[in-house]
Amino acid sequence: MCKGQGCEWYVYLRKIETHNGQDYVVINMQWDHAHTCSQVLDQKWLTAKWLGERYMKKIKANPHIPLAAIHQCIDEDFGLTISRMKAYRAREHALDSIFGSAATQYRNLFYYKAELERTHPDSSMHIHYENTRDSGVVGLRFLRFYYCLGPLKNGWMRLCRPIIFLDACFLRGMYKGQLMTAMGIDPNNGWWPIAWAVTEAESYVQWKWFLEYLSDDLDLHANGPRYVFMSDQQKLTGIPCTHAIATINKNGHDVTRYVSRNYLKSTVMMMYENVIYPINGVDNWPKSSDDGLELAPPRTKRQRGRPKKLRREEPQIRLHANGGESLRRTFVMRCRRCGQEGLNRRTCNNDPRTDARSEVGPNVSAPGPSTRTRAMTQPQRCGRRGDQD
Repeated sequence: MCKGQGCEWYVYLRKIETHNGQDYVVINMQWDHAHTCSQVLDQKWLTAKWLGERYMKKIKANPHIPLAAIHQCIDEDFGLTISRMKAYRAREHALDSIFGSAATQYRNLFYYKAELERTHPDSSMHIHYENTRDSGVVGLRFLRFYYCLGPLKNGWMRLCRPIIFLDACFLRGMYKGQLMTAMGIDPNNGWWPIAWAVTEAESYVQWKWFLEYLSDDLDLHANGPRYVFMSDQQKLTGIPCTHAIATINKNGHDVTRYVSRNYLKSTVMMMYENVIYPINGVDNWPKSSDDGLELAPPRTKRQRGRPKKLRREEPQIRLHANGGESLRRTFVMRCRRCGQEGLNRRTCNNDPRTDARSEVGPNVSAPGPSTRTRAMTQPQRCGRRGDQD
């Protein structure tokens, strides 16, 4: 029926099953009434669940589809508008149907641990959760977990360089947190993941907890001074430089003896003998009574700082004629006096050019003291309280 006040227009529909789902067929409609009411752009039957099922294929093809695109699809298909929150709920309903609900994934963490320990011996996975149960929650709330695969651990201890890179980043999703990683370098100068963890925040307590498990897995306390820890990415090579090669040749030694064993083909072949095997689907994970604890999602906590929306690009290197290197600037500085790059007007000693300002940009006013500066430079009259001018 029409929502217009006093309008007698109506239409009867019937729901039918189609190969694409469900559709509606017009059964009866009143034709003799002139329908002149204004269009109603919002309809209650246009629910978030129905919209999520309607645009399931589009959202599956682009899980990060903007809400504006969903608005446009609804406007083109039905000539209606929905709120931003309804579009968000429709997208989340479709994503839950495609990838599964994020909240239900925490219930299978202990089963996931058992499956990984079955397929990858010598792996370590530690799951921590809160000791108290909240009312209305299925299980104990998840707190953090640590994960180190056996093949990755053994490969790093045997053949990788004794360097460990530590880093952490925000988790962007329904349940916030921090992803902590420990990375190594393989003989081919590639990244070699060692261990990672998901924690509720990034602080001294979480880093201490992460490094204690990492030290036990890699046996770091047995030979601590041998290892190097870095928090920023740096390049390290095991090939002698040109000066070292010249000295080695002068002494009559073989240069290949001074090259790190990490560059040998046999080392690379041994490195990738540590295979990560696929695991079964969630329906085939072992569900023993010892690992039958089902966890609830973690508490939502606002992370410190502001997460970056875009990742910073890798710094670009500029090579100079003298063989030096420097980071490439994101802008080109040009002098307003002579028009050359890499200079400014304050430090320029070149002859001025009349067309330099037009190349650089619009002219600016000549430098001079501002109103506030001029006011401060004027002599001030001092006197006692109550003195008159």
